[in-house]
Amino acid sequence: MFHRLWECEACQDDRVELVGMEMIQYAREACESNSADLINFLTGTFAHPGDYVPPPISQQGMDGVQVENFEQGYLDSGLVPPGPELVRFEGSIILDGSCFQSVVRELARAGWAFVLVSNQGHMLARVFGPAWAHLPQSSQAGEFSALAAAGVNLDGPASLLSDCASVVSVCARNPGDRLGGQRAYTGSVLEAFSGAGPNLEGVVKVAAHKDAAETGISALESWRRSGNDLLI
Repeated sequence: MFHRLWECEACQDDRVELVGMEMIQYAREACESNSADLINFLTGTFAHPGDYVPPPISQQGMDGVQVENFEQGYLDSGLVPPGPELVRFEGSIILDGSCFQSVVRELARAGWAFVLVSNQGHMLARVFGPAWAHLPQSSQAGEFSALAAAGVNLDGPASLLSDCASVVSVCARNPGDRLGGQRAYTGSVLEAFSGAGPNLEGVVKVAAHKDAAETGISALESWRRSGNDLLI
């Protein structure tokens, strides 16, 4: 069977067209070494990608989280750039989450980010990271992870701006309803509000990646759209 599938010269042209010489050589090497992969080339079965691709990151402090500060943003805003350790996350902070989907469910990966934006619309600092392994790897998980990450990192009074209707809707509810055990991502919401304390002044809905130069919109709406676009 192996000879017919991978070695017979009568089938070589079709074989090369279908799988390429690199795969053909790999199969022949597996046969010569009698490796565990040989059965795969005889039956057409292969290891599930989820078995060998690294899984989502488990939450261990700041693992996978990156923080970037933008001196030019401060300069463009007419502000004095602070040292990285002195950047204060307060004022207006814009959140977003996303997910790279895959036809193989185990390969989907979600992430989150939040940015500190000046009144002039310049990005002053950015924090981003993965949706942790205990969460679904979905866009919703990314959005709620952004809420939690921003909440626990507030240094002063701040309004959080999100383009996710679910995040905004849940945060607008009274505390008892907001933290109902039947709700998905209650843990992320609790982490955000308990971590922020009185610094969290509210969560505001913004349009998702709309044109900031659109005619007829207010200066505030234009600013919000500009900030949301910084997260693309």
